[in-house]
Amino acid sequence: INVEGDYNPTFNDKTYPTPTKPVGGWDSWAMTFGYPYRGQPSVVYCTDFQLGGAAVESFTSDTPTGSAGTWDHTDPKFGQMHPMTGMTDDPVKAPGSGADRLLLMEDGYRFKVVVKPPMSCKANTPPSAVSDLVVEKYPNKLHTWQWAKVRFLAASDDAGIARYDLRTATAPITDETSFMAATPAKQATVAADELLVPTEAKAGQPIDVELGGLLASTHYYVAVRAMDGCTSTGPLKTAEFTTTERIFATVTPCFVATAAFGSPLAQEVGFLRRFRDRQLSSNELGRRFVSAYYALGPVLADWIRPHDDWRAAARFVLTPIIDFVRWLDD
Repeated sequence: INVEGDYNPTFNDKTYPTPTKPVGGWDSWAMTFGYPYRGQPSVVYCTDFQLGGAAVESFTSDTPTGSAGTWDHTDPKFGQMHPMTGMTDDPVKAPGSGADRLLLMEDGYRFKVVVKPPMSCKANTPPSAVSDLVVEKYPNKLHTWQWAKVRFLAASDDAGIARYDLRTATAPITDETSFMAATPAKQATVAADELLVPTEAKAGQPIDVELGGLLASTHYYVAVRAMDGCTSTGPLKTAEFTTTERIFATVTPCFVATAAFGSPLAQEVGFLRRFRDRQLSSNELGRRFVSAYYALGPVLADWIRPHDDWRAAARFVLTPIIDFVRWLDD
């Protein structure tokens, strides 16, 4: 489990800068745009569990077993489990880092394995297929190149649906092999976390989700199937759609500041954008704030833009914030 740009004193853009050699071995954008992505490496969770018991048992863990340890692929121990040395592990002061790469659940665990008795699933019937799967263009034209709307009718099962497995691919999904090779669906958010499809709907009721993590002008195959508590799976239901061309803005928008200072290239807007990319987008709490701002910011900007006095007031409010984020960045 890794979060891009999750820096700390050990793993950061100074200790692990963007590679520039061998020449031609790295995309040019990785050297000239954005910021070095290699922050803290992945963390690994493990738990022991037992098979063959007479009752349902749960085995949990709330602490990472270790980390990937290094980004250096020439290190003889690259790819092996390492201790958490050098990793930030403080969910309160550094949310989204260390153990907090997985959400702490109300029962006090971050990772759970549920083992059921063998006989409890002996007479189980697999779920039915979902029906009426439709993939539609996302309503916000600025995101039609990367997000989509998905709707289908819930499957039926004798013991209830435990989860829906939704996947995307650029090659046809026709069987189990091609389905498992496809990419698990992602949320239509800046962070593009895993998409968890709700399971509360009764058989035949509609389920609507928003699909993210897509590429512009790309034809996609989408497949979904239901799974019950015994891990029996229903038949695949598939659909196809194509994302639109990307509508480019000059820069990633910072709506209110752009309206206040008159240009997306204003230095003050650049400071806020840099703070968003380096500080907010590197942790879960910050990404939630950014997503909420993306929903509200355009509305506020539309109110401010036509009025000189409102723009002046916005600049007055934003100036100490900009001074603060400049100080933080330094």
